[in-house]
Amino acid sequence: MVRLARRHVPGARFAVGRLPAASMPACDAVVAVGEVLNYMKRAAAFDALFLRVCRALYRRADETHRLTLLPAAELSRRLRAAGFRVRVARGYGDFRLPPGHAVLIARKPNARTAPRRFATGSGRLLRSRRGARGSAQRRDFPDARA
Repeated sequence: MVRLARRHVPGARFAVGRLPAASMPACDAVVAVGEVLNYMKRAAAFDALFLRVCRALYRRADETHRLTLLPAAELSRRLRAAGFRVRVARGYGDFRLPPGHAVLIARKPNARTAPRRFATGSGRLLRSRRGARGSAQRRDFPDARA
């Protein structure tokens, strides 16, 4: 992963080490991918780690964020075209999002529920085969409220 990151961001500095003992230089971001936090030896180690991370991060005053905001319906359509099963919700559990916001729950179907067709980058539609038992199945998403 680090080799891949260095290839894509050649000017960045990356460090590899054991999380509890890794040095934490001043930085813009700390990324923990996968299960890295699960290997902490005891609960108190989390507190010490999080304090070190907080001290290492500094606030930039010159940040610029360029966003591309798409309506939930368009995001949903694009996810479905890529092969995901999608459900749009208006909140998490009992928490309701403000108007204009949405939760998109996208799940990769298993082989038996794979989509019959999907859009490629060129906009062409391709067909995929389904097995004899490959009828679409709907699953509930209990944590999201429509």
